[in-house]
Amino acid sequence: MVSCVGHGDMVEDKEGNWYMVVLGCRQEKGYTLKGRETFLAKVSWEEDWPVVNPGKGALETRIKLPGKEEREVVGENFWDFKKKELPMCFMTLRGPAEGCISFGGERGCLRMKTSPDTLKDLGNPVYAGVRLKYRACTAETELTACDFGETEGAGLALYQNNRAHIRLEVNIAKENNLVKVINCQNGEERILKETDTGERGRIGLRMKITGLYCDFCWKSPKGGWHMLLQGAELYHLSTEKAGGFTGCTVGMFASSNRKPGHGYGEFSFFAVRVIHEL
Repeated sequence: MVSCVGHGDMVEDKEGNWYMVVLGCRQEKGYTLKGRETFLAKVSWEEDWPVVNPGKGALETRIKLPGKEEREVVGENFWDFKKKELPMCFMTLRGPAEGCISFGGERGCLRMKTSPDTLKDLGNPVYAGVRLKYRACTAETELTACDFGETEGAGLALYQNNRAHIRLEVNIAKENNLVKVINCQNGEERILKETDTGERGRIGLRMKITGLYCDFCWKSPKGGWHMLLQGAELYHLSTEKAGGFTGCTVGMFASSNRKPGHGYGEFSFFAVRVIHEL
């Protein structure tokens, strides 16, 4: 089902076929995390009046068009930050987080200095993410927590707004990496799962998004992925629950959680990989 349809533009091709390009939300079980996408609909003319998708009365997720099919599928988006700049497809929250995002290392990395603002706040939290464009995908990074105090954390987040997001966060506890899944729903935070990895140093983080559910994993510095939480519900991040039309972003963050901080997170890379697409 396609909902929230609007902003239609009409076009005629060289064969005399008419179409309408519109924005809309592609729902799954009545919800969408991706916000508005671009759709194409067939148009016919009846008594000099345009009729969209005649005989159907609604937009379709697939239509058959004349001519040869051309399909481009991007299977992986990978950024290693060797160019020492944030690519144009990334966005920050309410400003560029001046002085908190930098680049370093011979192999390249993104450094995020922690700041008191959190993803719950309407300030300028340290966050850099990309639009969620796929129904099923993984978001992955490798993180080193440097000079973290007891309130400081960094990791991956699936972000709709300050009152609706979920994150995979790394803190330091007794010199070890402590990994948590923290959910924010209606502005209230709750730890869904946490574990002491028993290790320190670089750690892999992965969020596997499948429709309206998400798995959270971490990877030991010695190798091997560990499932932290499987099948967390994401309904509260949808346009229908959280509002707006822009959908979610997925990205990296760092925060000292409303306390003074001096640490920073080093992200070796950030990758979004498509699993499959409807």
